[in-house]
Amino acid sequence: MLPDPFKVPEVVEQWPYALPRHDSRHGTPNGYGNLGCRCDDCCDAISAYQVPQARKRRADGIPPGDHRHGTDNGYTNYGCRCDACCEARSRKVKRTPQADTSDTTTAQAPALVN
Repeated sequence: MLPDPFKVPEVVEQWPYALPRHDSRHGTPNGYGNLGCRCDDCCDAISAYQVPQARKRRADGIPPGDHRHGTDNGYTNYGCRCDACCEARSRKVKRTPQADTSDTTTAQAPALVN
């Protein structure tokens, strides 16, 4: 019996999962996010979906009194540089193991590609 081409593997060790070539879900955020496909088309689709959202979050910022102030999320995803968000980012960076401890540069949020 042939495997069902639309069945997502239940075993975690089988990820990343590659959707069958003919599957219409290739090139969609669903293919990447929910089905775990990491083909070029699915990776491009998730980037095209997420980059505009990230730009909007950063452009809008976080309103005063918002619960995301003082979090690494506020610093990283919303671009907030208030004292509380900078301190939260600093705490996270200090407790995250570094692959190369000789790097003395300060942590910065990743740049968005145009």
